[in-house]
Amino acid sequence: MVKAGFNDIDHRCDLYLAWLENKRNEKPFVDATISTVGTTAAGVLGVAVPGSTALEYVGLALGFTSQIYNAYYTRVLLGIEPSTIKITVEGRRLAFRNEFIDARYREKSDVVYVLRSYLKLCTPQTITMDVNAFARAGATGVEPPQYQNLLLERRAMDTIRPVASPALVVKPFTTPTVSPAVRLVFVTTGYSDAQLEQVRAALCVHSPDSANTKTMAAIKMWEDQVYEDEPNNPLHQGRVDDVEFNGINMQQGLRDAPRCEDRWHNFEERALFQGKPETEKSFIAAINKIGLSKSAMKFGDAASRKAVADARTKCAIMPTNGVGMSDLTDDLYNKIIEWSGKTEGSTCG
Repeated sequence: MVKAGFNDIDHRCDLYLAWLENKRNEKPFVDATISTVGTTAAGVLGVAVPGSTALEYVGLALGFTSQIYNAYYTRVLLGIEPSTIKITVEGRRLAFRNEFIDARYREKSDVVYVLRSYLKLCTPQTITMDVNAFARAGATGVEPPQYQNLLLERRAMDTIRPVASPALVVKPFTTPTVSPAVRLVFVTTGYSDAQLEQVRAALCVHSPDSANTKTMAAIKMWEDQVYEDEPNNPLHQGRVDDVEFNGINMQQGLRDAPRCEDRWHNFEERALFQGKPETEKSFIAAINKIGLSKSAMKFGDAASRKAVADARTKCAIMPTNGVGMSDLTDDLYNKIIEWSGKTEGSTCG
């Protein structure tokens, strides 16, 4: 519900910013009597009455006459370059979403609190304050207070309320039992066995893994690929943190990754072949060409698995980190493709 609320607010906020830019393009400043807007543009502040102005709701809420309030803030905002307003609002929205991405909502009041705080980011007085604060921060190098305030907002939401009156009956909040495997896999707390299974499904750990050795090896293999170009990235730690599970910006999290097909034994096989039929077809052709197999039809069948195991022996590439002899890895795949490009009868070496 909170995420749906965020998306709805973003839509209304974008409409308001577009309306604001449109008014700025019409003329540099507006008269004291603001031009009326339709229901759609007015929706950013919950106003759905034809003939009302986009800012009237906020003005009345704060006890100002709508004419004075609208004239003041619209004049201020129309004097600011549009891209500055958009960058500021979008930056604040992204920071807010990132801070609350793993928040737990225990009560309806928490939901109302967070959505009101998010909506406030697109009100004219907040935009004016943010633009000024970020401009000062750019000049002085001091972090804007908005980021610290965001942490305080999150902390206030996470605080468990004590019973305030004998008349209130509140069930005590008990921390759910967490298995040792969950504590081992995830860096931070708050995760469950169900989320651990999501990680395993995404990283091709199909069989039961009571010792968690297969899961940890799969995480290392996945991180080695993700951080191949930046091996010293602090997230490259062999365990799953909030960013890796939830995702951020353009990086998809393990939470939303499609389930690994049963025929893949590890994440590198999935990365090589899942959704890539031409790559799979070329690999089968390669192992047939060099004589490792003559009956393999698709990767994962008995003939192709035996061919991979034979290739490991012939190429002297022994498996590590829990990888089996018949499991394909990037280094062996590259060696087989290189081998298939040599003249007939050549050896792997």
